[in-house]
Amino acid sequence: MGLSPWLILAVLFVARSSMGFQHQSIASGAPALQDGLGLGWDQIGLLMGAYFMAGMALAPPAGVLGARFGSRAVTLAGLALMMLGGLAPAFSTAWPVHLVGRIVAGTGGVLITVVMTKMVADWFAGRNIATAMGIFVNAWPVGLAVALLAIPPFGQAAGLPGVMLPGVAYAALGFALIALVYRDPPAQAGAPAAPAQEWPDRPAFILTLLAAAVWGWFNAGFSMVFGFGPAMLAADGMTPLAAGSTVSLALWCTILSVPAGGYFADRFGIPRATIVAAAILTGLSIMLASTTAYPAVAFAVLGLVVGLPAGPIMALPTRVLALDQRAKGMGVFYAVYYLIMVIAPIVAGWLATRTGSARLAFQSGALFMALALASFGAYLVYLKRSGR
Repeated sequence: MGLSPWLILAVLFVARSSMGFQHQSIASGAPALQDGLGLGWDQIGLLMGAYFMAGMALAPPAGVLGARFGSRAVTLAGLALMMLGGLAPAFSTAWPVHLVGRIVAGTGGVLITVVMTKMVADWFAGRNIATAMGIFVNAWPVGLAVALLAIPPFGQAAGLPGVMLPGVAYAALGFALIALVYRDPPAQAGAPAAPAQEWPDRPAFILTLLAAAVWGWFNAGFSMVFGFGPAMLAADGMTPLAAGSTVSLALWCTILSVPAGGYFADRFGIPRATIVAAAILTGLSIMLASTTAYPAVAFAVLGLVVGLPAGPIMALPTRVLALDQRAKGMGVFYAVYYLIMVIAPIVAGWLATRTGSARLAFQSGALFMALALASFGAYLVYLKRSGR
């Protein structure tokens, strides 16, 4: 009896969520890192951004590596790098070890992100692909939300090992599931050969860059919420666990809003309006969450609006990239996305250090939403000019 595609999706979901968990461990474990290493907010922001540094170079060739060595092998290598990158810093107070470890772990995360997307597509090609991708995308916020709840008490109880080792264990679980359960899908008889891959032409290349800027700045804006939200709420008097739980409400709500946004955008033919409205409402919600006396309500509302444009934004490059341009075009897309995700937390951490508070770093998420909206405007203008 063959493996069920849904079992395969469950395995990939768990493995992918380990990346969200490991990424969030730095922000959720910031108090332990500051106590154990004497780090400032600018260094915390650098560690957050460092996780994506390798993505700028690795995203374009990651798909090629998967084709050359096999998706399963590359995914296992990525998860092994995630374990290695989290293990060494758990027992070191040296800043270079933490920075290098973060880059190594992020390198593994980049590999599994790009290759696992293809693995889902391979197993669900031709049917249920939209549903499967929607479930797979939600693995990232689930991992973030679990870290928001788990890392603060671990960090309080065990210091640096309590921050780092849970992410190592989570990645090890994903490694074991991929190694023991995952198999490539059965070959489809008569399947057409994949077209030779070409670089996008100039209009498609520029539109892909602009689409990547939309996705990058939108995600950067939201990352400020779970990156600096716990510290902001803790400074307002919440315990670390209560602060993490409150911020996690936004992430749990995205599990509903991501598929809902894609459905309504397709059902009513309003993808552009969805992107614009969601960017504006998310920016306003970020500002509200930073000032309200009812943060739990504000973070829940934020989560309900921030997930709405995920599907429509991810569809932007597919509209302009021909089939034979998609592999290289999406590599460019992810490279720009990772570049922005490196820059944004470093800028936010610098703001927090200069002001002595995480609040302005949190509020910078609204600025990044405005940049996403401006990038989308540029995309629409160039789309019209290019006649696409």
